[in-house]
Amino acid sequence: MALDVLAVRASVDRPVVGVGHSMGGAALVMAELLDPGSFDALVLVEPIILPPPYGRDEGHPLVSLALRRRAVFESRDDARATYASKPPFDTWDPASLDGYLDGGFHRTDGTFTLACRPRSEAEVFTAAGAHAVWERVAEVPVPVTILYGANTDTYPSGHAERLATRFGDGSTVEVADTGHFVPMERPDVVADAVQRAAAALN
Repeated sequence: MALDVLAVRASVDRPVVGVGHSMGGAALVMAELLDPGSFDALVLVEPIILPPPYGRDEGHPLVSLALRRRAVFESRDDARATYASKPPFDTWDPASLDGYLDGGFHRTDGTFTLACRPRSEAEVFTAAGAHAVWERVAEVPVPVTILYGANTDTYPSGHAERLATRFGDGSTVEVADTGHFVPMERPDVVADAVQRAAAALN
């Protein structure tokens, strides 16, 4: 995934503020470690960068949830109604939910199907703690802003602050009334953080 990030980065002119949520945040940090200076600043929303012990976790609760995820719907409207009525999607900004439906599904033989198969999603959760990026974040040479939800169930108390102090130039922003899905619940706050990071480059 970090190599995919670098492939996209190669097509974009400087300056670049990398913005990533959850797994995407971890992939951005990995990309910056593989090719230092690829980004001029990073805005990370609850990046999955965890302390040891490292390893695969077949018993992670999100693994079984992913494997049970419904993958096929009769229509986009059917999928939207289903997602909008249940957590965590019921707290998302409507435009964010529409973006998820537009980008995360495809139409196949008259049905509306998840683009990421449940088994592939489960593998992401299984492997999420297997990398040791926690040990190397001090090598990241650019400013890093970490956003986290005040009501998150993904980050234990104080984790964002601990992670930020490991970066050479790290800071945190707590986002009120949000959980792990800050970009989907408060896209305005994330956009503001990106604008501030970009402005600081000038």
